[in-house]
Amino acid sequence: MFGRLLLVGHTSALLPRLTGWMSVAVTLYIAWYAYRSMRVVYGQNRSLTLGKLVLLSFFYLVSGALMIGLVSLYSVFTL
Repeated sequence: MFGRLLLVGHTSALLPRLTGWMSVAVTLYIAWYAYRSMRVVYGQNRSLTLGKLVLLSFFYLVSGALMIGLVSLYSVFTL
C-alpha cells in the first residue's frame, strides 16, 4: 500500500495536471483498503463492518480536530 502511495506521489509531481484526480483516487483507495482489511480481519457482514468504519472515522476526525485546537491554543498562550 505505501509503495503505491509513493508511486502516486511521484507521478503527481511529474504530471501536475493529474494531481486532483490522483488525490481522489488515493482517498478512495485508502477508504476501500481500510474497509476491506476490517472485513477480512474480523470476518463480519458488510453493514456491521461499514458501521464500525464510519464510527471509527468519526472518532478519528473528532480527536484530530481536538488536537489541532489544543495545539493552536497552546501556541497562542506560549507566544
